[in-house]
Amino acid sequence: MHQGALGAGIDLDRGVTIHAVHGSNPIKLHPDTGESVIGVTVPLWDTVLLIAARIAEFIPLGYMGVDIVLDAVRGPMVLELNARPGLAIQMANAAGLVTRLNAIDRLDSPAADPQTRIQQARQWFATANRVQLQDEAAA
Repeated sequence: MHQGALGAGIDLDRGVTIHAVHGSNPIKLHPDTGESVIGVTVPLWDTVLLIAARIAEFIPLGYMGVDIVLDAVRGPMVLELNARPGLAIQMANAAGLVTRLNAIDRLDSPAADPQTRIQQARQWFATANRVQLQDEAAA
């Protein structure tokens, strides 16, 4: 994103884009195609989440960025892992990171298996996204 890519915040539960930025500017339409970047469903979302959750088992950093691309033939593939992901993702999500990290820290202990961790995240972020969307609608 710091090199000019479009960033999109995704509803973690549904796999649908809910906010987007280009540079530091919120956008609703893709700057090249004019197509909406809000309300786009990410294909194979459950697989994308499972890949990210499984990586956490092998690289126990606690917090990292997992860049996943969707290949038309091979499906979701890991592009790279970032031990120190850029904080510009907060702009794409229209939400500060500290709230999300604090929610995770309040858990008694992270679930051992990836599917349970995904379910925990989906439950919490579904609530967070509803509040975010309500705030945006009121603005």
